[in-house]
Order: sequence, then C-alpha cells, then structure tokens
Amino acid sequence: MKILVEEYAYDKEVVRNVLPESHVFLTNGKVKIEYVGYYHNANSTAEGKDDFVFFLPKVVLNKHNRVFADENDAIGGFSPEDILDPDNVKTADGRTLSEEQRKFLYEFSVWIYRALAHYVETHEETDAVWSSNDGKSGTFRRKYVTNTFLDVILALIRFNRENQDYFLFKVKEKHLGLNKISWARTIARSLAFVSDGVPVYLEPVNKKRSIDFDEELLVLYYSILDYVRSHYGFCVKIGMGYELITGDMFQRYLDGYGAARLRQIKYKYFSDRDLMLWELCFAFFDKAHQANIASSGEDYLLAKSFDRVFEAMIDELLGDSQFALHKELADGKEIDHLYVDDSLTRTDGWRTLCIADSKYYKAGNSLNDESVPKQFTYARDMLQLDVDLFLYDEDDVDDSVKKRRKPFTDAKVRLLRDKVTEGYDIIPNFFISATMDEGLGYDDAKLRARHLDDGGEHHSAHFENRLFDRDTMILSHFDVNFLYVVRLYAQNDDGERAKWKREAREIFRKEIRGIIENRYQLYALMPHDGVDAQQFFQENFKYTSGKVYSPYPDDGGKPIYALALQNVDKVFPDKRLTPDKMFSEGDPGGAGRQYTRIAEENTAVKELIESAFYCVKIGFGENPRSALEKELIERPAAVHGPAADAKAGVQVISRVAGPLTQAIRKSGKCPCPEDQCPDAASVRVLVVPFTQGAHLFRVADGVAPMKLGVDKLPPDFSTVKFPSPDVLCWVWDVVEE
Repeated sequence: MKILVEEYAYDKEVVRNVLPESHVFLTNGKVKIEYVGYYHNANSTAEGKDDFVFFLPKVVLNKHNRVFADENDAIGGFSPEDILDPDNVKTADGRTLSEEQRKFLYEFSVWIYRALAHYVETHEETDAVWSSNDGKSGTFRRKYVTNTFLDVILALIRFNRENQDYFLFKVKEKHLGLNKISWARTIARSLAFVSDGVPVYLEPVNKKRSIDFDEELLVLYYSILDYVRSHYGFCVKIGMGYELITGDMFQRYLDGYGAARLRQIKYKYFSDRDLMLWELCFAFFDKAHQANIASSGEDYLLAKSFDRVFEAMIDELLGDSQFALHKELADGKEIDHLYVDDSLTRTDGWRTLCIADSKYYKAGNSLNDESVPKQFTYARDMLQLDVDLFLYDEDDVDDSVKKRRKPFTDAKVRLLRDKVTEGYDIIPNFFISATMDEGLGYDDAKLRARHLDDGGEHHSAHFENRLFDRDTMILSHFDVNFLYVVRLYAQNDDGERAKWKREAREIFRKEIRGIIENRYQLYALMPHDGVDAQQFFQENFKYTSGKVYSPYPDDGGKPIYALALQNVDKVFPDKRLTPDKMFSEGDPGGAGRQYTRIAEENTAVKELIESAFYCVKIGFGENPRSALEKELIERPAAVHGPAADAKAGVQVISRVAGPLTQAIRKSGKCPCPEDQCPDAASVRVLVVPFTQGAHLFRVADGVAPMKLGVDKLPPDFSTVKFPSPDVLCWVWDVVEE
C-alpha cells in the first residue's frame, strides 16, 4: 500500500515507482496530485506493481506540509514523502511511524474510499468522481457492495469481523464426533485380539468424512485474508488454526484456479451465510484474475473535485433536502447549505432560514477575499426570496408561488419582515470548515466556533446600530472534525445522523446568538395604555428603524416588541473619551467618537421609547411577558416628553436622553433656585451640543469640570446656534447609570 497526499508537490522520481508514467503530470518540475481516492493497477510495470495507492485529502497536512504535527509545527511529524510506504517509514533522524499512526493511515484511507463510494451511489450523474466501474455495481445479498477490488477486500474483512459465531459453529460442527469410534468399520476392517474373552482392537476407525467441503471453503477464505494482510498490509485477525494456502500455490488460485474450484463446490452450500461467504471468495478470485488478464488492469475511484464531495457530506448531514431547489439562485450561483431552524430571536414558534458555506482547505489556511462578500450576497438573496414568497397573503398569489411557498410554510417559515415595526429577523449565516482531530479520533465532532479565538466573525451593515435592518449581516465560522464527518457520512447510520444534526444546529444557534448578544442589548417593550405602537413606530421611524422588531407570540395580551441597541462598552472597549484625553490625545481612527455617538443615540432612543412603552432588559429567545407585567405593577407609566419639561418650567434646547442628565438649560443664568444650584465642583458631566444631540464627557476624577462657551469649542465639533456666543452649557443632578 502506498500513500500520496492531494496537492502536495512531489519530486518526479518519488512518484515514478508508485504511478504509471501516463498518470504523472509535471507542474514546474514537480508532480502535484489533484485528486483524492483509491487506485490499483495489477499490470503496472513500476516497482510498486499490484499495489493499492491511496490519495489522501490535503486536510491531513498542516500549513507547513507536515503530517501528524501540530498546526504551526514546521519540523515535527512526517513529510508526505516519509509516509509514502507506511510499512517502511524511517526519517533521516531515525523516527518511524507508531503502530497507532500506521493503523490510522490504513483506516483513514478506507474511510475516504467508503465516503467516495457513498457519494457515487447518491450522485449518479456526477463528474466530480471518476470510477473504473463505469456505473456497474454488484452486491451480495443486499449487504456487501462489490463495485471494485477494494470493495471485495473490505467485504471479506467485514464478514470476518461480523460472523465470528458462524466460524465457531463450523469448527464445533466439524470436530463434533470425530473422536468417536465407528464400530461397524472397526469390526469390518481391523483384527481383534481376545483377552480373557474380551475382543481388543488396536486400530479403531474414527468417524470421518472423505471430503470436507465446509473446511475447504474456510481454508480458501482464511488464505485470502492472509494474502490481504501480508500483501496489502490490512489489519486482519486470523484464527481457527487452519493450514493455509500460500506462496506459489495461492498464486495459482489467483491465476484462475480459485474461481474454477469454487464453481465446482458451489452446489454443496445452502444456508445464507455459506452462500454469502462463497460469493465473497468467488468475487475475490474472479476480480483478481480479471485484473491480471485485462488490457489496462486498472481499478480506481478518484475524486477530482473533493471540495464538492466535502460539500455533499456536510449538506447530507446538516441540510434539509426539501429545500434543495431553492439553493439555486436567479444569478446562476448556488448556496452550499440551506435549512430551517428555530429563530435566534422569535419565541412565537415561527422558524427562520439558515444558510452555510462549507470550506475545504489545509489546516491554517484562511478564507480568500471573495468568500465573505459572496456569503453576504447569499444572505441578501435569501431575504429577497423570502419577500418574493411571503410578501402577499395566500389569496393574493398565483399557484406557482403557492407551490414554491409550501415547503417553507410546512416548516413554519414566514415573512422575515415585521409589518408593524418594519424590522427584519436575523438570518443565521456561517462557514463550516474541516480540521483534523489532534487525537486522530472519529467519534467526536468537535464542532467549535472560531470567534472563540479570532477571525471567525464578520459584519456588514449600511447603518450602524440597526440589528433588525435588512442590510445588517452577521457571519460566523465553525470548524468540525473531518474524521467524524467522513465516518458519519460513509456509515450512513440514520439514527446517529439525526442525533448529530440536532446537536450541531443547536450549537450553531447558541454560538451565533452569543455573537449577537455580545454586540447588542435586547429590551422587551409593552405599550402604555392608550399608545398605538404601530403609529408610534411610524411617527418615530427615523429613530426606531432597524432597532425594533416583533418576535413574541400574540397570546391575547398586550403586544410585545423588541428593541436592540448596540452594546458600545463591548463593541468599543476602552474607547470612551474623557475631556482630558479628548484634548490631549485626540481620537485616532475615530473609534472614540463613534463610541460616543452610538452611546448618545442609545440613550436618546431609549428615553424616547420609555415615554410610550414599559421597557425591560431581556435575553434573545426569551419570552418577556412575565417580566414586563412585573414592571407594569412596580413602575407605572410616568409623565415624559416636552409636556413634563414645560410643567417644570425648563426650556429644552436638545433632549439628551438617559439617566446621566435631566436637561440642557438654555439660559446662561441658572434657572433653578439658588439653594438648589450646585457649584462648579459638583458638575460631573460636560455636554457639548451638536446638530443632532450632544456629546457627553464624564469628567475624570481629580480633574476640574470644564466650562466651555460655544465660541470656545474645538473647531472639529459641529454645534447648534445659540442666542449669544458666551452661553455656557451645563449639566447637573447627575444620576449614575
């Protein structure tokens, strides 16, 4: 058995003894293998004649082209040249493969082969995989597939593993009664000596068959397994102690006598497992003989586009087949994976579309420049599809739209846009890429979000601080154990597949929701008595657009809405500007000003909302009704807005929302009573007016508050016009947030 690795550049001399000259193509003086799979050529004139060649996927390599090494290890492990012959590995410094590593190479090669075979079975018209079988397939009693010589070998090994009780029964049956004497034959054929009137037979005849056909079949079977173990290196356990056929005698069986002899004794077998074993042995000798006499002698199953095979693996394991037709977009492109899952925000039972793109590359490789914009485009296409299908009511669309809509309505998907708030639900959107498990295990998916490290989170928006805007896109990235995916795909175990699909989708939903919760704080809103929510959102569309949505169930009570505001302290950590920093250090990159602008906007919007709604913090995916009803009892609606300011005798220049301040006074002279007017030392927040609100700067400890007239403001700040240039802008009665 020989091992080559996809897309690795080998020297020509290394590959010459493994592949026929006709299969070796040079690129810049090197041979680069562009496919994954299995190849066998019984008539090869190369030194590796009649040997299996496995082409492993490039995910086995780290970014330094090392096998069995950590991602960033440039000298550990082995090079692809080192493992070319797994049974004879010895590096320049004397290192060899461990038994575990050698076993892994054999097992992984077989898993890749089985995955490709399953892909061919489920994609009859594919051009991504080449097969020497030309579409012809064979099966043994619907259990063992025998399309290629390797299929037969794997079936023989599997039969040995799964039928130990059958072999034990045969051995027991064979030896049962063999030590019992056949008295009729003994008396007829042997002389007896009489001693004290008792005949004594010195040569008793035991019970015995002249020809044991069961034993002959088992001898052939175990001789085949011994040949497979010694010639190809497969790990096979052989027991029962039979005298095996080896060497030149076995070669005679390979040259045609094996198939001929099996035909002669076939009529002796009747049970299902006897016939199954006979057919497996016959297939082995028949295919081996045919390979020896064929003009080409080639047997292969090769994926020339393994990225398409990996995409099919992920789609079969995670996608929803009923939406396959909707993956094809109007511009000719196609989404890799599309399925329906619980919404990230909704609690009313309606579900949402989820899209994903599978990425197949070596460990350590990053996304190319086109991947992220392309995936954002796919999300916009899904939004448009949703609008095309669900914008109009059932009675207002023709039959073709109803037909296209049905798979989605059956899955409880509806219009992503909410007609009351004009907000859009969030489409979960992510990449999923293959990684190699460091422990070389096949049983744990190890599905992990990359944003837990770095580089796994991407954002796109036309407007900042609008989570529920149709142009706000969030894209995440997950890694999955490639070995687990290959095994699950090749095994075709429906129960385990369904279980992992549920678990994986839950992980996607939890991690993507975590990204959003880290960037946005969600509030649940319930309108005050007499407030028409839809009218309020329409009248204040400029301030609420993209910030509000309706994800909660209509359970007969007051309607509940959601407000999402950007969590500036997490999005812009350490970017809050204090007056001393602003005037001494400036704001390189503008992050500080962006922080301040969004913080002010959040405060203004929240104050505006609280003038008409009860408002409580809530987590994404939670039903807030009980929390809101508690808020309604504990904090009845207060008087808000200009009416309250007029009642207090305060003129408002620009409302600065939130608990940090009560109002901005217009007069240069403090309008409050002298006994309540604070002195300058107690002022903790400076408010700098500008065209759409105010910049607030908390005064640092130990720094005297600043009193800036409009004419003294920095030139790069936009301001409103005041009656006179010497008006001071003050804030007092500071309440901590």
